[in-house]
Amino acid sequence: AGGRSTSSSFHPAMCKADKNAKKVDQLEGSSTMSEMKETTESNRTSSSSETGSEEGEELARHRELITQQVKDDLKYSSSSSESYTGEEHDFSCKCNECLEEKLEANLQLQRLINCWIERTLRKGIRGLRKEFFKERNEVVPPASGCKEYFRNRNTGRNRYGNVYCLDETRVKLEAESEANDYIHANYVSTPFKHRRFICTQFEEKGIEKCAHYFPQRNGSTSQFDQFTILCTASKRMSDRTCPIVCRDLSLKADGAEPILIKHYQWIEWPDHGVPRTDQSILRLLDTVRMSIHPIVVHCSAGIGRSGVIIATEYVLEALTCLQDCSDMLIVLKELRRQRAGIVQTVQVR
Repeated sequence: AGGRSTSSSFHPAMCKADKNAKKVDQLEGSSTMSEMKETTESNRTSSSSETGSEEGEELARHRELITQQVKDDLKYSSSSSESYTGEEHDFSCKCNECLEEKLEANLQLQRLINCWIERTLRKGIRGLRKEFFKERNEVVPPASGCKEYFRNRNTGRNRYGNVYCLDETRVKLEAESEANDYIHANYVSTPFKHRRFICTQFEEKGIEKCAHYFPQRNGSTSQFDQFTILCTASKRMSDRTCPIVCRDLSLKADGAEPILIKHYQWIEWPDHGVPRTDQSILRLLDTVRMSIHPIVVHCSAGIGRSGVIIATEYVLEALTCLQDCSDMLIVLKELRRQRAGIVQTVQVR
C-alpha cells in the first residue's frame, strides 16, 4: 500500500457503539430533531436519579466533546468563510446548528453499527460460511468480460490460471501503441473515492513465492533495468510487536526525477490464513486513508489478503457515509464486480 501518511477523520462514535447502545435505544423512536432534543434533555435532567445518572453524564460528556469539535472546525476554517463572522452571537447560532447535525448523524451512525453487529452475530459462523460459498459458486465472470486476461494467458502476465482480470476495471499500462498494456490489476472504488485502490498480484520470479521488488534495509538499493529503487527508511509501523514494516522508497528512472513511495509490508499474515492481531489492519488503514492517489494493495494472487484489507476499508467508509452495509453479501458482490474473486477464503481464528 502506498500513500500519504495522515490521521484518520473517522467519526468518534465508531469506537463507542457498545458504550452508547442504551442511549441509542432510548432515542431510536424519535422521528424529529425536536423530539430528539427533548429526549436528550430528559436524559440529562434525570442524571440525579440512581438509574439514569450514568447515562446522563455520558450523554453530557459526549455532547461537550462534539461541541468542542464543532468550535474547532469553525475557528480554523477560512477567515473569509461566511460560516464564521467573528461575532459571538452568529458563532453560537452556527455552532448550535452544526452541533445538532453532528448529534443526529452520530446517532444514525450508531444505529447502523449496531445493525451490522446484530445481523452478523445472528448469522453466526455457519451462516456466514454458507452465504460465502453460495456466492462464490454463483459468480463466475464470463469469458467475454475477461478478453485481455485470456489473450495474455501465454505471456507470463497471469500468475494463476483461475484468478481472472476483468476488462471493465483493469489497469492499463502506459505503453506505445504497439506494446502490450496488460497487467493483472483492477481498480476498486469505495464510498469515499472513485478508483480508491489498485488490487493486483505479486510478481513471480522463477520458483520463488514472491520476488523482492524493493530493497528491505535502510540505505540499500535494487536495480531493475533502467529503474533504481533506494530505501531511505525502514521501521515497524508502531512498535516492535506490530507485524507491518513501513518503508520510504525512492524510485528513479534514467534521466527522470525520483518518485517517493510509502511502502507497507505485512510480514506475518499466512497465505489462506488469519493474522494474529486484529488492530494492525485498522492502524494501517488509518495511515493511508487520506491518500489522494490510488493505493496499490497486493498479495500473491491479489484477491485473498488484499481483498480483506479492501473489504474492511469499504465497510468503514460506508458506515462513515451513513450507508447501510449490514448485508455483507451485497458488499461482497459489489467488490467482486470490480475485482473478480476478491475475499478468497472463510478462515476464522
